[in-house]
Amino acid sequence: MRTLLDFEKPIVALETKLAEMKKLAIDNNVDVSLAVS
Repeated sequence: MRTLLDFEKPIVALETKLAEMKKLAIDNNVDVSLAVS
């Protein structure tokens, strides 16, 4: 894994959080497409 620059860390955190939200929505059969897009 490569080293992240300081400005990249918040972006990675947001991408991770979005992936978690999408998985949670799929697991619970909830449509969050309008909230996430």
